[in-house]
Amino acid sequence: MKIFSKKLMLVSSVGLAGSAFAVTNTHPVFAASNTSKKTTVANYQAKVKSAQKKINQIQSKLKTAESQLNKANSDLSSKSAALQKAKKAVDAANSIIDAASAAQIKSAQVNENLLNAADTEYLAALQANSTQQQKAANAESDLQNKHSLLDHTVQDEDIDSLIEGINNDRMENQDSVESYQYLIKSSHEQLEAAEQSGDEATYQRLLAQSEEWEEELQKYQAQVDKCKELIAVLETIPDKHQSLSEYFNSADSEVSEQKELAQKTAAKVQSAKAKLDAAQAAFNSAEQKANTAQAAANKAQTELSSLKKQLQAAQEAYDSAAKMQSSASKNVDTLKQKLAIAKANLALAKAELALVQAKKTTTKKATTKKKATKKTPKKATKKLTKKTIKKSSKKAKSTKKATKKKVTKKVKKAKKVVVANSKFTSLKGSKKAFVGSWQKAKAVSGYQVRYSTASSMKKANTKSTKATKLKVSGLKSKKKYYVQLRSYRKLSGKTYYSAWTKAKTVKTR
Repeated sequence: MKIFSKKLMLVSSVGLAGSAFAVTNTHPVFAASNTSKKTTVANYQAKVKSAQKKINQIQSKLKTAESQLNKANSDLSSKSAALQKAKKAVDAANSIIDAASAAQIKSAQVNENLLNAADTEYLAALQANSTQQQKAANAESDLQNKHSLLDHTVQDEDIDSLIEGINNDRMENQDSVESYQYLIKSSHEQLEAAEQSGDEATYQRLLAQSEEWEEELQKYQAQVDKCKELIAVLETIPDKHQSLSEYFNSADSEVSEQKELAQKTAAKVQSAKAKLDAAQAAFNSAEQKANTAQAAANKAQTELSSLKKQLQAAQEAYDSAAKMQSSASKNVDTLKQKLAIAKANLALAKAELALVQAKKTTTKKATTKKKATKKTPKKATKKLTKKTIKKSSKKAKSTKKATKKKVTKKVKKAKKVVVANSKFTSLKGSKKAFVGSWQKAKAVSGYQVRYSTASSMKKANTKSTKATKLKVSGLKSKKKYYVQLRSYRKLSGKTYYSAWTKAKTVKTR
């Protein structure tokens, strides 16, 4: 692209310079310098000839390369047909083998499904039975615990009254606990005083008294704890308006029901076990038949060895042909690019030659006019000179414009802008946003990132930046986005883009 742009600018610059020389060279002062132009014209003619020669060489090489490419394409097509034929042969053989064992394998799968269902049912029965057995055991244990705690209490009194009476006993015992705690605390102070005074007799008397109070305290504290335990057990009974004997009768019935349910779940376990054993036997039989069918299929599989070898050979031949075709295609593309550049060089050389020749013609006509003016009056000479300059200038400008337009057209046809691409090096999601980083591409003006929640990039949004990192925020949280990247380059008032990269995915937080 840079080469074409520079050459186009050079054609334009040479054209403008030619216009200026076309005017100035008509003046007599510049006529003497026209002799040196002969060498310049010869140089440009040689340059055109060299450029044309290079084009002919490249076209010859391109013709040979295209012939090689056509041969490679033909060879690749032939190898591809052979490869497809070998694949079809292998697939056909595999279909025959699969058909031979499909029925037996299907039977084994059906029996496996039945076995899995029976196993699931058995495991569920075991779990239900274990839960029910534990529930019955817990109910019986809880009832026995309540019997051991409450059998000595009044059986015909309602539970609320029992709780109230036991709570009164607890409060009385608690008062005794607090009293003894106070006495013990006081005795400790007296013991310290006796110990400091050295009164051993008093100290021993107070120590014995303190130990006796400690025993009483422990006894009353045990009574308090017992009352609390009884109250806690009674509080678990839902209906507190019934008597304790009524509750025990009801609880005995509930324990009996739980035991009956446990017996039923145990029976279900036995039934599920019988079904599982039957399913296992059927599965074993089907598996044996499937193994027999598989053995027959394995035997038939050995017959495929020769077909697979043929397939492998065909694949290798195809890969080799594909490699040669790719190499030939790249060679053709390279030569086409070189040819385009050579044609641009030829167009430039022709333009420069045409411009120099136009200058020479203009200078020649100006010299002729000068000789004619020597035989005319001064007034006429002045008019003729101005007229000649104006006419020569117009002709030079016309020649320059036509040459410039023709060459520019040829250069533009050969011009092809290639924008370097980049690719993501990092793409991470953050809170309602994502951050992308990529490699820096050569000779680009910036980058564009587009993103969408659809893999087809429908309704995609596009962000532009000149940096190699971009954070896109304001997105939906915990959403999957598809992201693509491309480069762009601005040149002569136009913007050129590279292809979009393959879409990558990122999920926001």
